[in-house]
Amino acid sequence: MKLAKKTTLRTTLLVIGILLLSAILMGCVGQQAEEGKVEEPQTLEVGIGSLGHADGLVDPAIGWSSWFSRRAGLYETLTKLDHNMELQPWLATAWEPVDENTWQFDIRQGVTFHDGTPLTAESVAFSLESLLQEDSPRFNPRAQPLLNIKEIKVVDEYTLRITTKEPFAPLIYHLSDPLFAIVSPNTEEGEIPAGTGPFKFVEQQAGEYVVVERFADYWDGAAKLEKVTFRLIPDAATRAMALEAGDIDVAVAITAVDALRLKETAGVKVATGEIHRTDFIKINCQQEPLNDARVRRAISYAIDREGIINAVLEGIAGTPAATIFPPTLPWANRDLKAVYDPDRARTLLEDAGLTDTDGDGFVEHNGEPFKVRFLAPTHRPEFGPVAEIIADSLPKIGIQVEIVTLELGAAKEMVKAGDFDLFMTSWGTAPSGDPAYIMEMLVSTTGDANYGKFSCQDLDELLLEGKTTLEPQARAAIYNEVQRIISEESPLIFLYHRVDMLGMSEAVQGLEVHPAEMYLLHKDVYLN
Repeated sequence: MKLAKKTTLRTTLLVIGILLLSAILMGCVGQQAEEGKVEEPQTLEVGIGSLGHADGLVDPAIGWSSWFSRRAGLYETLTKLDHNMELQPWLATAWEPVDENTWQFDIRQGVTFHDGTPLTAESVAFSLESLLQEDSPRFNPRAQPLLNIKEIKVVDEYTLRITTKEPFAPLIYHLSDPLFAIVSPNTEEGEIPAGTGPFKFVEQQAGEYVVVERFADYWDGAAKLEKVTFRLIPDAATRAMALEAGDIDVAVAITAVDALRLKETAGVKVATGEIHRTDFIKINCQQEPLNDARVRRAISYAIDREGIINAVLEGIAGTPAATIFPPTLPWANRDLKAVYDPDRARTLLEDAGLTDTDGDGFVEHNGEPFKVRFLAPTHRPEFGPVAEIIADSLPKIGIQVEIVTLELGAAKEMVKAGDFDLFMTSWGTAPSGDPAYIMEMLVSTTGDANYGKFSCQDLDELLLEGKTTLEPQARAAIYNEVQRIISEESPLIFLYHRVDMLGMSEAVQGLEVHPAEMYLLHKDVYLN
């Protein structure tokens, strides 16, 4: 009996001891978890309309693919643009003119490419020269017009000099273009080259997704996110629905309709911001009577830009445009205003000899009703409704309109062949923050994108002067005059400047709309 009691007591004390020890240990674990628990690696799913070149990541030297590489946080350039579109150091810490044709750059020290290669002046020279040499697999025909380089010289391990063929003001700005991403020289031909960004490439499935992950040795401190997957979702409405369903964390470039709905959706937020993208119409200036500036201006006066913005962009996704540059850019001529004046339009047509002789409400040219073919590519969903509004407006001043809707590739072929009257398009107007390149492409007599064959000698001379003038105020005056001439001659009709919208989970922190559209993922994005 005593033995049984003793055994029971001993067992009881043992149980109590175990319970006390468990409580102490659980308290320690709980305290440990509160003081420094290890969190799950943060990952992000992003829905985006394109993955760059043929819907997959490639060397940023290829075609126009570099914009996605930049947005994915993989590559960096010597200079960059902040949210105020002001130039900032990046892989170059400083630069200064040596003479009117030469700039010297201090290359950032302590930077490592994703493959372990150190960044030096030599590797910067390799990246730039490989884009300029026609026998290089990285050659891109856009590079030399953007840089105008005569010579690149390595001064020492971290000093580089670039000499242009003549004084060339846009150089420092154009070096921020993602085409000029600095890549590792130790890359096999055909491989995706290593960059210096906060994220490195992991894998992809063409036409489906690209995966990047944190680069632990990033020179400016490791990113907060462990991994990011960019999923190809071409349709903006589908991206918005995927965000609502929780399938993705971020929906890039959503429509105004979806933005209004998502703002009322629990757990979702919308970031908005003015971007330097302008939707406008190119005019075939070789076609009669569109070769008369009065006719082109009449078409511009007949378009109600505010009405388009309210009807198609829900009143929130655009602002009226009088010139290619939005007023947030320092190069914009703010004296120019978008004017809606059908009466003035009718007067201009009459001055140009276009009158309604048979009383049917339409003006005639050479005895035939004046009718324009309006090409509206289908790759942007708003182009169709915008074209329809314009097609309803022009008959009010006596011009008939035929809308032609085609996929973008077919429409571009027609435009390049000069087989169009009006063509709806959308351009990012300041990817590098400088006005020279886009102006020259669109309206110089020899411009690569001057498919309407507009030509004005005064404008050509100003564009040349704008590139070779180094003093900022003098350049601003030149480009103000360039924009005034374009407004007067109207080879392009500017409709509206874009406001971009980014849908995301409320947990996502640090993502913003950048006005240049070329920046998105960075090291300080995280999930709260």
